[in-house]
Amino acid sequence: MAEFRLLRSALEQAHSENNPNMNDLLQIIRQFIGACHKSTHKTDLQKSVIDQWWVPDWAEAVQYDHTAQTVVSTGMTKMDLIKQKVSG
Repeated sequence: MAEFRLLRSALEQAHSENNPNMNDLLQIIRQFIGACHKSTHKTDLQKSVIDQWWVPDWAEAVQYDHTAQTVVSTGMTKMDLIKQKVSG
């Protein structure tokens, strides 16, 4: 679990420093979270990681395209989508 907390901290640091690799790190974390979700017999670690993960407000929001069977970008950040829902 400490490794996952380290990854989250590294992601936040990369964002605060405007590191060009932050989106790559976010993608790696999202892939790991996805693998945890897909596991049919989740370990305590996988359950804990799923419970503790949140998508940062600054991250580009993604959604699953059922037709293409892939994850696609919405072109908006999570915060943009929240603001859009609040305003109407």
